[in-house]
Amino acid sequence: TILKFLEEPENDIIALLIVDNIYNLLPTIISRCQIIPLKAKNLENNYNIAERNISQEELNEKIDNCVKFISYFEKYKLDAICKINSLWSKSFKEKENFILGLTIMIDFYKAVLDYKLNIKNENFSFQSEVIKEIEKNNTINNICDKINVIFKAREKVKFNANSALIMDKLIIELERIK
Repeated sequence: TILKFLEEPENDIIALLIVDNIYNLLPTIISRCQIIPLKAKNLENNYNIAERNISQEELNEKIDNCVKFISYFEKYKLDAICKINSLWSKSFKEKENFILGLTIMIDFYKAVLDYKLNIKNENFSFQSEVIKEIEKNNTINNICDKINVIFKAREKVKFNANSALIMDKLIIELERIK
């Protein structure tokens, strides 16, 4: 129904399709839309540090740990399961921090995707070398698939699934993306 509406719009009608995750839409729908990203101005706003009651320093540490985890995974794939305690679990044990960590991962891969598509993205600019390396070794579809896998893992956390099992499964599912 949405596709038909987009292919044959009536005169004088403007529709807004607002989604949390554009990567869950069919490519045929995306291709018929004008994309207007609605983003937070910076990472502080994006992660609501005031609401989370963490300092900017703590947030920066969590971002660094996430980027180290992603970088390690991208290099060593399934071996990341062996390093999960040192790279992930220490920073993201509690449910709220776990969700924050997965959100940072999603945003980081979005920054990689933006770089690949030559879209300006100020978030994670301090990690430009890591972004370039990951971008070089992934296709656009791979990056989108990784974002979807992480997004689904984040949804499972909200339903009190075991976080250690979620991370193991996440690494396995990310590794399967070729």
